[in-house]
Amino acid sequence: MKRWQLIAEDIYKSTSKEALLEARGRAEGYIHGLVDAGHLSTRDNDRDYHILSIVQRRREFLQKLLNEYGY
Repeated sequence: MKRWQLIAEDIYKSTSKEALLEARGRAEGYIHGLVDAGHLSTRDNDRDYHILSIVQRRREFLQKLLNEYGY
């Protein structure tokens, strides 16, 4: 499994908003580091879309749970 896939999995497995934000921050830092080092293209739309989609779906799921339990 590729490193970015592991990071995406961390995002998906987040069980709180704080964990989700932390996982997203790690993903963004990892991607920026690779781009800065010249290992990744800044135009990898599939990768970026995949990560951001996971974050959005997880955020919506967590919000739904919070709403259901009255938080």
